[in-house]
Amino acid sequence: QEGFQVVRHKTILEALRLLSWQDTPSRDLHGIIHLGEEVSDPDRTIPRAVLLALAIAVGVYAIVGTAALLAAGPDRLAAAAAPLTEAVHAAGIDSLDPVIRIGGAVASLGALLALLAGVGSGAGPAGSTSSA
Repeated sequence: QEGFQVVRHKTILEALRLLSWQDTPSRDLHGIIHLGEEVSDPDRTIPRAVLLALAIAVGVYAIVGTAALLAAGPDRLAAAAAPLTEAVHAAGIDSLDPVIRIGGAVASLGALLALLAGVGSGAGPAGSTSSA
């Protein structure tokens, strides 16, 4: 009985955390609307830019994922705490280890800065109001 209550409270807290970000797509749409005011022919430019960005992201993930799988194999990657570092070691390119680790840190900081930029622009969690 007590264990059920703990799981229930944890589940409720997780749901509340996720609900606080439910307006993220509307923030992205708001940014696209502002971008549309800055470019010539936004009806053509914005869809092309979105599709190009998506294609580049999928391509990078596919190339990195395939290279890692070919170098280390799925079992070794699944067991690794740092899969890309493990793939670099499996490929015998140990000198790239710092590059992979620094790249991961930079990517994490980029995501954090994007989050902070959204918070700093007055776009708060769902249900909040902003005077910005």
